[in-house]
Amino acid sequence: MKPEALSVLAVIDDEELAADLAALLPGDIRLRWTRGSVAAVAELLRESPQVLLVDLLLEPFYGDSSVLEGLALIRTIRQHIDAQLPIIAIVSDPSDDLCAELRAVGVKDCLSKPLDLDGLFHIMSSFSNLQRGS
Repeated sequence: MKPEALSVLAVIDDEELAADLAALLPGDIRLRWTRGSVAAVAELLRESPQVLLVDLLLEPFYGDSSVLEGLALIRTIRQHIDAQLPIIAIVSDPSDDLCAELRAVGVKDCLSKPLDLDGLFHIMSSFSNLQRGS
């Protein structure tokens, strides 16, 4: 019996990156994507994924370009929606300090841009029975 596809919600403002992910990830990963934190919360309430990918540098909800909107979204999810959902953060520069801060708010792992699809697959396979090459 073939295992059920891993349900992944990607919160990414970059449509090209989302399209690349959808095209390159194996068929046993069902990818949905949305833009921005408000749409992400609506999607999470509609259908909870098994894994959440969050780009830390989402377009700011309040118009303040210095805000790490992705971090605010992660905190909101942890406090009000799902304390256990595996979250993978996508960051421009995954310093040890930043990754430690993210782990402190419940992020399971950090990935840098440009995305390493093998690294992403490896991380996601730890949450399911994914097989490379599917």
